Amino acid sequence: MMKHQAFLLFILMISGNSIFAQFNLSAEYRPRFEFRDGFKLLPPEFGQTPAYQVSHRLRLNVGFKWGIVNTYISIQDYRIWGDEPMKKDVAGLSLYQGWAEIKVCDSFFVKAGRQEFAYDNLRLLDNGGFNQKGTVHDALLLKYNIRGFSADLGLAYNQSRDTINSTDYNTSLGNYKTLSFLWLKFKMKNFGIQGFLIADGYQKKLTTNTIYLRGTHGGTISYFGKHITAEGRSAIQFGKDETGKLINAWYANIDLTFRPFEFFNIIGGTEFLSGNNGEKPGETRVKYFTPLYGSGHKFNGNMEYFSKPSGTKYSGLIDVYAKLIFIIKNKYNIQADIHYFRTGNNYVLNETVQRPYLGTEADISAKIPIVKYVDLQLGYSAMFGSNTLASMQGSSKKNFGHWAFVMLCVKPTIFTYDVEKNK
Repeated sequence: MMKHQAFLLFILMISGNSIFAQFNLSAEYRPRFEFRDGFKLLPPEFGQTPAYQVSHRLRLNVGFKWGIVNTYISIQDYRIWGDEPMKKDVAGLSLYQGWAEIKVCDSFFVKAGRQEFAYDNLRLLDNGGFNQKGTVHDALLLKYNIRGFSADLGLAYNQSRDTINSTDYNTSLGNYKTLSFLWLKFKMKNFGIQGFLIADGYQKKLTTNTIYLRGTHGGTISYFGKHITAEGRSAIQFGKDETGKLINAWYANIDLTFRPFEFFNIIGGTEFLSGNNGEKPGETRVKYFTPLYGSGHKFNGNMEYFSKPSGTKYSGLIDVYAKLIFIIKNKYNIQADIHYFRTGNNYVLNETVQRPYLGTEADISAKIPIVKYVDLQLGYSAMFGSNTLASMQGSSKKNFGHWAFVMLCVKPTIFTYDVEKNK
């Protein structure tokens, strides 16, 4: 302990200023067991056995605040148990986050480096919380906030190698070439409003400098009452996709939360994602909406059947859902969901328009605290697919899909030191 104190005090002394500094060391270990028999895809009628697997996420986080400077480093190891040969040195650690933030003034901050983006309900920009790998961006973020108003400007430009005279980007990586967004948010008493504009660009295949840009803009209106919360959001997508086709797509969502008691929430809502019309195979425009870099697990059921537009053969999606959330003693959380799925536009197979109903999914999950820094999460989901969904996937309606998981979350704060309080 004395060595830590001496080190931090030395940093302050050489700075020539008597300023506040704080050091924080934390960790996360998250092993997860999964049973999969129809996860993402309905199981075929014959010839498939369920999958059982264990994965884990291990992170070591170091944060250091010093005056106007705030830095953060997160080292991560992700693996499926048994995916590496024994007695071999296989590199497994990676930099998950690594950024520095400078406070220019009380209202303006500049943040640069590998970082998470998480906005609104996480539909378009998310940190991939349930995904063991997570989602991060190498980017510059400018943040401004004052009296209930905030404006975030994010900028990213990717290169696959160190170049001298070219901006060629390795398209096999599957990442965007450029990303920029402006996210505005204002909250006053019981009302909130958000507006955003996101532009991401992908390099045209077989070229070195041509970039196709896709734009997504929209907003959210929210009401926060004592017993009722209502939110409505929409977005329009335009520009060009990765192949150069023009985009004309849209998205809408309505959420209503009713809290009759502190321990009980009822959520009802509908989500619309536009899609291509199968009766117009010659359509040159892309009509399906892509949820960009949002959560693939949080929406449209926990089994992730429709996390990508390809899940409905690009025919769009309508999700009508209801959720019941029980909070016991402000610690234990139990949630039960039901989702009704149908296509957002016509899906055609063998020149015949198929029925729009895709299936019904039921999810139940729980979070149980064990001791400080440790909790247990578990869940079970079942998908009852229709003939239309089975035909899309080449599977069988006779077998329903189901999935279960058990996850242990250990997130200790290992060490925190406040120089100003201890000197």
